[in-house]
Amino acid sequence: MAKKSPTPSPIVVAIFMAIAVALYYFWAFPYRAALSYREEMQLFQTTSSYFAEFAGRPAGIAIYIGEFLTQFFNNYWIGSAVMTILIVLFMLSVYLTCNRFAIRNQKIINIFLSIIPATFLWFMLGDQNMTLGFVTALLMVSAGAYLYIATDSDYPAAEKYLRMIVAISLLYWLAGPLTLILTLLIIAFICVSRKVSVVNKICFAIVSQ
Repeated sequence: MAKKSPTPSPIVVAIFMAIAVALYYFWAFPYRAALSYREEMQLFQTTSSYFAEFAGRPAGIAIYIGEFLTQFFNNYWIGSAVMTILIVLFMLSVYLTCNRFAIRNQKIINIFLSIIPATFLWFMLGDQNMTLGFVTALLMVSAGAYLYIATDSDYPAAEKYLRMIVAISLLYWLAGPLTLILTLLIIAFICVSRKVSVVNKICFAIVSQ
């Protein structure tokens, strides 16, 4: 078995902190006008009927949370912190998932693998019409993928099917069509697992469709 050569945790923390500082500076100074634009274009309500309107459809919860967070954008400092936290949390969830997928990789490699989608998300948020509903949905899916993989164990095949169906169904209600990402990650995780037979791998791929 190959011996792992992990990167010291202070380096990992330093990389995340440096990225967080860069993100906060970007939203607080050069691009602060985009925050106020987003806040002005949305009208969030705290009524139960407004929440029920979102809760009754796929991805409604993610959109509701996104609109709630957008209300903090009227303050540049708080809004910049919200944007920074969302992107860093997304990067962290991808990093932790990479650690589960590629255990033998050096952690520094997984950090750079997590920076790539986080950078794409950063660029996408440069579009002022990109809502936080998309970001919160993406964060839910990435966090859900990590939790699913992290809690995987030697369950019977039937229980694995049940866990997958419950996870996909719940996340579809929370995050909508982006749940397809979770489905693909689960299939990939099952396919690379040596504990699952070829027959079960095929069944997982069929059931997840």
